[in-house]
Order: sequence, then C-alpha cells, then structure tokens
Amino acid sequence: MSAAGVSGLAVWLTNGPDTAVRLVVGLISALSLWGMAVWTVTGAASVSRQAA
Repeated sequence: MSAAGVSGLAVWLTNGPDTAVRLVVGLISALSLWGMAVWTVTGAASVSRQAA
C-alpha cells in the first residue's frame, strides 16, 4: 500500500492529471489487495490439506 502512495505521489509531482494519480493509486492498491487475498486463500488451503 505504501508503494501505491509513493507511485501516486510520483505521478502528482510530475504534474500528472488527478485522474492519472487516482488510477495509479487505485490499480496498485487493488492488485496488492487481490494478491494478498489469493496468498491467504492458497495458504489456508495448503494448511487444510496437510491436516487431512
């Protein structure tokens, strides 16, 4: 999530339009959250398979 903020700040500091800043921050945040969800679900599935 910090990378999303830093990326948005970089776009803003280079005089990027507000829509571009929101797009960059939104996409990086979404990808980060989806990645964490997939990682959590696969880890839980792995643990349940080992327990069985």
